[in-house]
Amino acid sequence: MPAFKDITGQRFGRLIVVRFSHMKKESFWLCRCDCGTEKILRIGTLRAGTTTSCGCAHRDELVARNTTHGHNTRRKTTSVYSRWAMMIQRCTNPRNSRWEWYGARGITVCKRWLQFENFLADMGEPPPGTSIDRIDNNRGYEPGNCKWNTSSEQAYNRRPKSR
Repeated sequence: MPAFKDITGQRFGRLIVVRFSHMKKESFWLCRCDCGTEKILRIGTLRAGTTTSCGCAHRDELVARNTTHGHNTRRKTTSVYSRWAMMIQRCTNPRNSRWEWYGARGITVCKRWLQFENFLADMGEPPPGTSIDRIDNNRGYEPGNCKWNTSSEQAYNRRPKSR
């Protein structure tokens, strides 16, 4: 068996070499990733830098690249994102069940708030038990005309019913 240099304890990216595994044409080493996964890897891929994690680094890069705000993922949609999406729908979609009271009346969403990140920056996270309320019911959804209110607070801010 050819001699090899012991690299136990060395770090290669997210990998730390735990121990020697076996020898074929080159040495193979058991490595532990920072995420806890263990893999047996060739010394050549470690030294060349072509392997720097168990694969979790690639997954993390993909998530970071495809995540803009983290409020709407395959697994979970946050409460504030759902409220924003419903606000957009009732003002822009004639097939929405609440269109008659919003979009059809000319209630709009300001151009800035058509991007979720801007809406979140202006309104912030809603306190528990609240939903978005327009201060002046004849104006649209825009900064300065909206706040988070409970349903009982919103009951005081209704337009009179037309007969």
